[in-house]
Amino acid sequence: VAYLDAAQAINLYHVREVLEALAARLAATVAPKGAWDDLLKRFSPAIEAKLRKGEYTEYEALLGDLNRRIIKHSNNPILTDMLDRIRDRTQVMARRVVVLQGRAELGFDLHRKLTKALAAGDAETAAAVKSKIIATARDSIDRYRDFIF
Repeated sequence: VAYLDAAQAINLYHVREVLEALAARLAATVAPKGAWDDLLKRFSPAIEAKLRKGEYTEYEALLGDLNRRIIKHSNNPILTDMLDRIRDRTQVMARRVVVLQGRAELGFDLHRKLTKALAAGDAETAAAVKSKIIATARDSIDRYRDFIF
């Protein structure tokens, strides 16, 4: 994990936004029926309640599982390699972003919408929501840059 300054983080999030939207689009198109059902169930009121209490461990595990599943079902080794490299550089930043004011609640809602779109095979909505997830995270990094860096 390398140190990032604010400009590098924002630039990486611009690239990440496009690549993760592509991965979501591909995954929605090719994943078998039922591939997302277990994840949909995990986006529960119990996790929402934990987020309100500042407990992020279960939520982070859910997001990790969702992202790994998207990558798997995107079935694109080049895309996987590129996203792995970006994640290696942004994983600490992602953990910082989730605790910013209002971010966990917004992220939870957007990730639930993403998972519903994936389960419905709605590639365009999945891509749009995934793009919004990353764009709003990038906006939070920019807004709170003095706090984060």
